[in-house]
Amino acid sequence: MAGRRLELGFEGGNILRATLEDAQVDALTAALGDTPSWYQLASEEGNLWIKLADLQFVRVPDDGPHGVGFSRA
Repeated sequence: MAGRRLELGFEGGNILRATLEDAQVDALTAALGDTPSWYQLASEEGNLWIKLADLQFVRVPDDGPHGVGFSRA
């Protein structure tokens, strides 16, 4: 499964990192405005069930080039 890494931040400070297909990332971000219920995701790490009411942030890094160390762009 090739996909995108994302971070899910929860109430209380916990962060969950997962790798999802692009379609799942789109479906998750679309569901954020829905009712605060449980949401299921299939990731490389396994099946995840997320309570949207406890979700504080979703971070989806862009697919651009990433530097290591003191690189200049």
